[in-house]
Amino acid sequence: MGATVLIHRIYRNTAEILRTANALVARDRFSDLDGLEELGERDVVCTRSGRPPVRVDAPSLTEHDEALVAALDRAVELVGVDHGDIAVLAARHKTLQHYQSVLRRHGVPFVDLENAIRIAKPESFWARRFYRDRKLAKAERRFGPEYQARRDRWRSRFGAGPEPDSEPQRPGPTSPQ
Repeated sequence: MGATVLIHRIYRNTAEILRTANALVARDRFSDLDGLEELGERDVVCTRSGRPPVRVDAPSLTEHDEALVAALDRAVELVGVDHGDIAVLAARHKTLQHYQSVLRRHGVPFVDLENAIRIAKPESFWARRFYRDRKLAKAERRFGPEYQARRDRWRSRFGAGPEPDSEPQRPGPTSPQ
């Protein structure tokens, strides 16, 4: 059996998102990888802060769904973020499935993070440091020209424009300085 690694520092989300997520699951009990049942709230530190999450409440499920889509659209327009910078949090898997169908019906792009498989981009630190020939070749196939063209089509469809050029190359041991 593999080892369990506890993450105590969150780099991707903001402190405001963590507080909101903890409030959703603080009293829920669940079993983690080690099989021990515990409460959902976690003692972690976020390295970023940002805008407070928007909570959508409504008297009926239908009104809530409409208000949720409207809030997502407002965030994209007013705050100047992409749909990929927005998270929809829920305490139950069944609720997330419902939100996925609502977003799909309204043409709002989303990523199902529970079922996503993470492969690092070939030029990333992670891939350069940890990938060997076979896995690096898989990443290069995954993020090749077809991927970039598909990503640019989605970005232009939802108003984000094409992906900016990747970060500038740093001088390495074989490049002229």
